[in-house]
Amino acid sequence: MVLITCGSKTNGFGYNAKLSLVSYEPNKSNDVRFLPEIGITYIGVLNLNYGYSIPLNKNGIQEIGPHVFSIGINFGYRRSFFNVMDLTGGGGPW
Repeated sequence: MVLITCGSKTNGFGYNAKLSLVSYEPNKSNDVRFLPEIGITYIGVLNLNYGYSIPLNKNGIQEIGPHVFSIGINFGYRRSFFNVMDLTGGGGPW
């Protein structure tokens, strides 16, 4: 089975949201689904999400359930302006 996904994700204040368009391609059939997800994040690096996949074509693959649980790790994470605390008494993150 080939899984092709395209989407966008945002993190903030300990929560994250993700919208994806997913295409499952087992054998010669094709099942395209819209997949919104919401979850929690630990400092923007570790994500735990729940999503519900909504089939976009009538002939969806019955073996694929609608509920999705995912764990993700973000590599190359850079702290943003909003979550950097300066404990040295100097200036801000800029």
